[in-house]
Amino acid sequence: MSEIASWALVAAFAVVLVAALVQASIGFGFNILAVPLISLIDPQLAPNPQLVIALGLTTATVWRERQHLQIREVLPIVAGRPFGGLIGLLVLGFAAEAVLDIAIGVIVLAAVAVLASNVKVVRSPLAQAGAGVASGFTSIVAAIGGPPLILLYRDESGPIVRTQLGFVFMVGGSISIILRVAADQFSMQDFYVGLAMFPAMIIGFGLAKLAHETVDRIGLRVPVLVLSTIAALALIGRALFT
Repeated sequence: MSEIASWALVAAFAVVLVAALVQASIGFGFNILAVPLISLIDPQLAPNPQLVIALGLTTATVWRERQHLQIREVLPIVAGRPFGGLIGLLVLGFAAEAVLDIAIGVIVLAAVAVLASNVKVVRSPLAQAGAGVASGFTSIVAAIGGPPLILLYRDESGPIVRTQLGFVFMVGGSISIILRVAADQFSMQDFYVGLAMFPAMIIGFGLAKLAHETVDRIGLRVPVLVLSTIAALALIGRALFT
């Protein structure tokens, strides 16, 4: 971590705080927001550390709202995650850093399109399994596993989304880390950077509890979409023109 500039760590700390507030408030959005922004700040800080932070955040969220958790309803999604993760590992094995920047940017832009659309998917076991595979793939490639799942839960209440998706992200994030470690795509520095950002995550998580009523009423989707789009386009631009 000594190679990372102090200003970069401070900026990343601020991004993690805001992204954790968003995730703990609406049930998704941490990596959609954090990964492209932090990748722009310093590529060493993303995307692996965000997997560590998100794992702690989703575990805390599920525990806080565990009364809404119904594990059987998300089992097909969880079952699909490892298969998507293995496909993602094949991509990582051949992708250069610039290609991964573009992949992250494209996945974020796809997530924005999904969130901005009115597309709805019937939550059948087959659709859940397919979303699980897609989520596992995007989680491995870009540490962003939420977009394929949002289509299934976009009309649910805040507590249901936070808890059900939180459980999927908790289990799926663990799978993603294990697969990345097994493929030598995850270092101890990634782990240490993630741990160093935990205080920011804890602050964001705490603030979210105070904001739940307001957020459930007005939502945070629009500012998240705008900021994520800008970051994704900047990330793609850096990969293409530098």
